[in-house]
Parts: sequence; C-alpha cells; structure tokens
Amino acid sequence: MFAASAIDQALGVYRNPAKAKLARSNHAPKDVLEVIKIAAGDEGTLQSAANARGSTTQNALMEAAKLYLQNELSAAGKDAMKLLLLQPGASEQTLKDHKRWLLKWLHPDRNKNAWESKFFQPVREAAEFLEKNGVKQPQPIEKPSDATDKKRRSKRKLKRFVVPLDRQTSFWRRAFHALGNPISISAFIGALLFFLIVRFGDMLGLNSILAGL
Repeated sequence: MFAASAIDQALGVYRNPAKAKLARSNHAPKDVLEVIKIAAGDEGTLQSAANARGSTTQNALMEAAKLYLQNELSAAGKDAMKLLLLQPGASEQTLKDHKRWLLKWLHPDRNKNAWESKFFQPVREAAEFLEKNGVKQPQPIEKPSDATDKKRRSKRKLKRFVVPLDRQTSFWRRAFHALGNPISISAFIGALLFFLIVRFGDMLGLNSILAGL
C-alpha cells in the first residue's frame, strides 16, 4: 500500500479538519515541497496538481496547501528541521528549496494574512541556523542571547556559595590582629584552661589537686 502524497494529505485535512492531528507526523513527507510551492502560488506546480486530480480546483489546492502548512508550522515549536519541513539527512539543495519557497509564501509584503506571515521570521532564522550548523535532527534553535543568559545564571548560582576574596582576607586579618594582641591571647588561654578544668577535671584528678591547694 502506497502512502498518500503530501498534497493528497493536505486535501484530506482540508476536507476534514478533524484529521489535522492525525495527519501530522514527526517528519514532513519527501514530496512536501510540492505543497510549499502551491501555497506560494507557483503556477506550474498548481496547474500540474490540478490536472492530476481532475475535479479538484486550483483554489481548493491552494487553500489545502496553506492549511496543511499552518498545521505543521504551528506544531514545529523551535525545531529548525520542522520549521523548514525537512527530513533527517536532507541535502543542502533541499534546504535551499524549502527556504526559498517558504519565505516567498510567508513574506509580509506578499502575504497579508498576519497569522501566516508571523512565521516568516522564525522560518528565516531556522534556515540560517541550519545553513550554519548543518542539517540534523532535532535542531532546537538557541540564540546567542539565550546562551549568554544561561552563563549568567550559572555564575549567579556559584556566587551564592563562594565568599569573595576581599571578605576572606578581611576576616583572617581581623583574626590575626586579635591573636597578636597579648591581652586577647591571655584571655583566650585563661578561658581554655577554665573549660578544660570544668569539663575534664574529675577525669584527670585536677579537682582534688586544686582542692588540696
């Protein structure tokens, strides 16, 4: 049994929108470029698809293609591969073709549908990301600002557990200054001896010795 072509899947969703979630897949069909070109208004592709389907009008094909792509882009999130409707291992040429026709369809100067043209910028950024990093799966887009924010948050967490060097220095400086004072040393030794006598006097027999004195 052969899988339906991308445009036939699009027509199925157009005729029965309840099937939109069922038609959605992890990877776009290999022939999804036909759907993209129809949505972009490519006359040759549109005419060919209409001739192959007899009673289906060109207007119905275009509306079906747009609905199908809206459904896919809405579910793509920040996944660059899904925003470009690419399969794993897609060639650079396929990436270029998808980028060209998607941006042609979505460009705000040509597409006055705000719900569709809002995808123009995410698709363009996804294409630039894939052109730079290569076509892989999955490919979540991370802007430089996002990476910088993560580093800053990590530094803030570390600062919570690290005592600044100047505070450490001032603490030890105060400690040494205190111990360098003869009066402080005498008071410390006296307090230590008193503690030892009270705590361990009976064990060491110091109490009886002191009582004899």
